[in-house]
Amino acid sequence: MYRLLIIDDEPFIADSLFSLFDNLESMELEVYKAYSARQALHILQKHRVDIVLSDISMPNIDGLELQQILSDKWPAAKVIFLTAYNDFNFAQQAIRHNVVDYILKTEPEQTIIQSIEKTIHLLEEESMNKELLENFKSEKNKYLPLIQKEFIQDLLNGLHMNETNLNQQFKELHLPFSAYSKVIILLLREDNVNSHLPYYIKKENLLKIQKIVHRFIHKKLACYSFQSNSRYQTYIIQHAHDDDYTYLYETLDVIQKSIYNTLNIKISFFLGTDYVSWDQIYAYHQEFMSCFVHEFGAAKYCIVTDKNGMKQPDTLHKNLLKKHREINQRMSMYILDQNQEAFNPLYQQLKSDIIGNMDLPYPIYIQFLHDFSNMLITHLNQYQLYHKSDYNMYIKKLVNLTKMGSLEDIFLTFDEVIEVIFKGFSNNQDDQSDKTIALVNDYIINHLDGDTSLSTISHVLNYNASYLSRLYKTHTGQKLSEYIADLKLNKAKELLRNHQIKINKITKAIGFETPSYFTRFFKNKTGLTPQAYRDKW
Repeated sequence: MYRLLIIDDEPFIADSLFSLFDNLESMELEVYKAYSARQALHILQKHRVDIVLSDISMPNIDGLELQQILSDKWPAAKVIFLTAYNDFNFAQQAIRHNVVDYILKTEPEQTIIQSIEKTIHLLEEESMNKELLENFKSEKNKYLPLIQKEFIQDLLNGLHMNETNLNQQFKELHLPFSAYSKVIILLLREDNVNSHLPYYIKKENLLKIQKIVHRFIHKKLACYSFQSNSRYQTYIIQHAHDDDYTYLYETLDVIQKSIYNTLNIKISFFLGTDYVSWDQIYAYHQEFMSCFVHEFGAAKYCIVTDKNGMKQPDTLHKNLLKKHREINQRMSMYILDQNQEAFNPLYQQLKSDIIGNMDLPYPIYIQFLHDFSNMLITHLNQYQLYHKSDYNMYIKKLVNLTKMGSLEDIFLTFDEVIEVIFKGFSNNQDDQSDKTIALVNDYIINHLDGDTSLSTISHVLNYNASYLSRLYKTHTGQKLSEYIADLKLNKAKELLRNHQIKINKITKAIGFETPSYFTRFFKNKTGLTPQAYRDKW
């Protein structure tokens, strides 16, 4: 839906054009009007406007000056000028100011309607961003490293994908990995950071370090790296042969020396000794980073592995808990967005992780289940589903998980509650939508003789105009403008059958500014003028 602002210092013209476009069913427009440039500026301060249909010659501020102000406030807005004079100089200036059209007031209404249609088409073309997309395609390689980095970081932050989808992503992003093979995590730390170096020199050094590391590793191994923070780099490495780990481990001291000899920078390495699956990479990366920072933070110019560290036995469990709390947060957001399609894979991942980790310490295992259960209870209450007949039963089960017979019973309860939440939210939304539609209809019926424009209705009911228009069409199958037009037509027919009521009064009773616009509206709908219709009765 687009917003049209009509400006003319002759109220008759502004009112007539407002009535024309506000009742025009062929376009979905939110229409505003102003009788002066100053009134228009007041509207422009409060509302985005897409199209301005303005008299070019007005007192105090003319159309060209207003267009300059408009271009600063709403640069994407389009301007169509109306004028009573065929002034070539004005037309030239208008074209220079990137005005879409220049129309004489003596031209028929259809010309103005066609100009608005042309402008809407222009706005729609611009909204498609064709030029931007074409440029993006041609410059795709520029953005690829950034997308690659974000994808790898998402994996390290707990993103879960099945092997088929993961492998497809690797191919599309030109990452040198297979989803079916495990990986090794290697961390690098710059030990002697010179805080006095300019920022760009520090960044250059980090990039040079990465180049040197890759020069050695890429000889035998698939590798991707990124800067974890100002001192640390993460390397994800995938082997091809059984002896590749030995090659990697034995090459690290060579890399150390090469970096020191080339850049005079001392670095340390932390190398995982186990190959880990892509599902495990989140927990292991968290553990390794914590160990490298806290247990080997003071060590300089060293090469250590996770076997060297004083590894706490529950570190992986804590990281797994952290991962699942983050997943719960994402699932909660998907419930709020009513995106069950995105919710379901995360829920299946939760199931797999719990079933696949039955050897977890009992408190950790129970914490997994209760975290998820509490999230479901929150949403049951948030959507006011406590009026449901089985609400108390579900709450009782979710609070007393350990009293259920088996893990299968627990997940069956989770499945049922998830279904209730998604369906319940949808039903609540429908109820709220029905109430909103009823409020709109009541307002129109009670104000048929006044302003029933979309902008006024949305303002009175405190809704966004575009949202209200979409909601009405979705839930009734009819445009709001069509409903208003039908009401006005039926009311007009009813009043016309009473020969005692003058047509001028009928015009005002159904909210038209002038008899001529009422006549045009009525004839367009019935094929008869109001008087001809009355004469039949």
